[in-house]
Amino acid sequence: MGTLEKKTALVTGGSRGIGRAIVVRLAREGAAVMFSFNRDQAAADDVVAEVAAFGGQAIAVRAAEVGRVRSRVGRAHGPIAPAVSR
Repeated sequence: MGTLEKKTALVTGGSRGIGRAIVVRLAREGAAVMFSFNRDQAAADDVVAEVAAFGGQAIAVRAAEVGRVRSRVGRAHGPIAPAVSR
C-alpha cells in the first residue's frame, strides 16, 4: 500500500515535463490524481495511459474546466489533498 492510498491529488500542468513526473509519482504512491492541461490532449491521454498501465488512477481535465470538475472528483474520490501548483 502506498503512502497516498485513499487520497486524491490535484496537479496543475500535469501533461508534460515536471508536472507529468509529479502525476506519475503521486499515482505510484496510491493517490487518484486529477491533473490539468492546456492544449495537448494527446499528451494528457498518454499520461493517463501510463498511470493506468501500473494500475493507478489519473483524470486529465482542460485547465479551464478544473473548478467545475474538481467538486465532482472530490465527491467521487474524497477531499483533494495534496494539491500541486506548478
